[in-house]
Amino acid sequence: MRILLIHKFHFRFGGAEKIYLETAKMLRDAGHEVAFFSMHHQKNEPTEWESYFVDEVDFSDEGNHFSKKSGLHFAFSGTSKRTKI
Repeated sequence: MRILLIHKFHFRFGGAEKIYLETAKMLRDAGHEVAFFSMHHQKNEPTEWESYFVDEVDFSDEGNHFSKKSGLHFAFSGTSKRTKI
């Protein structure tokens, strides 16, 4: 089976990222093909899928719901729209 895992960070930052990366390992070990979609970050673990990642968004910036901090910006950004697999 081909599986796409999507997460904000592609490195071990906390518990959610640990589960995300360990799930990928379990799926690969079970014979599945795993692809990733995330954002670029200097701490990212190397992956063949990083050319598809969206630009880094600094979620610590103050702003309103239309700022880069917004989840809507991440999901509907121009970068993700231009990304073609």
